[in-house]
Amino acid sequence: KLSTARWHPLAAGVIVSTSIDGSLRVHDVDAGAEALSLADAHPDAVLSQTANYSGALVATSCKDKKLRIFDLRANKCIGVGGVCHAGAKAFRVEWMGSHDRLFTAGFSRSSEREVAVFDMRKLDAWIGRTGVDVSSGVIEPMYDEDCNVAFVAGRGDTTVRMFEPVDKPHFLTQFAGAAPAVGTAMLPKSVVDVRSIELRRFVKLTADGRVVKFHFTVPRTRPEFFQDDIFPPTRSSEAAQTAAEWLGGADASPQLVSLCPADMTPLSQAPKIVKAAPKYRLEEKPEEKEDAVDQLFTRMQAKRGIASIEDQRLANAEGVDDDEWDDDEDNADWSPGMT
Repeated sequence: KLSTARWHPLAAGVIVSTSIDGSLRVHDVDAGAEALSLADAHPDAVLSQTANYSGALVATSCKDKKLRIFDLRANKCIGVGGVCHAGAKAFRVEWMGSHDRLFTAGFSRSSEREVAVFDMRKLDAWIGRTGVDVSSGVIEPMYDEDCNVAFVAGRGDTTVRMFEPVDKPHFLTQFAGAAPAVGTAMLPKSVVDVRSIELRRFVKLTADGRVVKFHFTVPRTRPEFFQDDIFPPTRSSEAAQTAAEWLGGADASPQLVSLCPADMTPLSQAPKIVKAAPKYRLEEKPEEKEDAVDQLFTRMQAKRGIASIEDQRLANAEGVDDDEWDDDEDNADWSPGMT
């Protein structure tokens, strides 16, 4: 029984599938045949799978709570982790774009929903973990490789949360809708409205059979320019290589396209904002060092003929006349602390 199936990110007509029996298979659609097969890849059912940036490696989450990484063309598993999420329910995994890291979503031992970041070279322990909430719905991770942000949505949820998974996943914001979702999907980056600075667009299926569209936008002060720091060149829908080339061992880089409309100027090329000088400016005179309040007090006292408090204290102080100093040589060796 089939559990997951995903298109290869670069090779045309290649599908990677997993099954309840734990197998991992590669299919050549054009040839109508199974190209590769790992029959004993997992000891239990596979819950999710995700390919790395070039499509050479595939990471999977299994019902035994472990992460695995496979080199499909070498027909072998190159990495197995320990318990990823200790909860009893399913967990999911997404590759973090061109990084050697994995973003996972699952449950803790106390049934708290959580997200975590793993290094593919050390799957035994996460780099960072963040709790989401306490709910029963399994959460699905979705990753935007252009902006390096992750989204999580769960069955029965009305919210979709956005995280920045640097080391520890940092919560950024969320979309809150009215109707609970049966399923949520992230649409390709090519469909976003860059003029309204739409970061990503989603659709969700509700319980009453409706498909609802929603999106995340970024507020900017100069929206008339193309925000090229948010919208770098993204993956093209065209395949970078044929199935035969990929199966033969050749690697390729994804074809990238610009999202900048012809009538928009990139923000990086926009003229700098010149701040206008203030209409009124108070000039400070460096020679006036005394505090204004002290100056005012001095002038008021002078007009009334009253000396300042400090002057009165000095005038009333009892001083010592010069002839009252004791110049006795017997006391010449006296110093403080000596008797």
